[in-house]
Amino acid sequence: MGSEFESWVSSEPFIIKNNKFQSHLTSLYSRKEIETKLKMLIESNKKIKKASHKHIFAYNIPNINEFGFDDDGEAGASENLLKILKQHKPKTGHLLAVTRWNTKGSKLRQQKISNNYEMWSSCVNLIL
Repeated sequence: MGSEFESWVSSEPFIIKNNKFQSHLTSLYSRKEIETKLKMLIESNKKIKKASHKHIFAYNIPNINEFGFDDDGEAGASENLLKILKQHKPKTGHLLAVTRWNTKGSKLRQQKISNNYEMWSSCVNLIL
């Protein structure tokens, strides 16, 4: 099945207090594709391979009513991604991932997650 995004589209990196983030978006037709597409993302960029959190992600496949997310150890982060997908791409299947690098080993807090909402949604807006 063809798609408008066979590969990943990535935002410019965004830095907040020793944490660098980058959003990534690709099309998605089934949950079975998730593992393969995330592996493709990691393998496509040496910097992503070294990230502390390679992919906090959410997916929405409205035509088969499937959605979900994985925080990759950062509680609450991917719920915002799912909200963004449902708001900006309610009728098409997509996988939205965020890669995070940090230099201090600090966990994301709810305040930092909400501060990143605009960055994550900007990735989706790139393809609207």
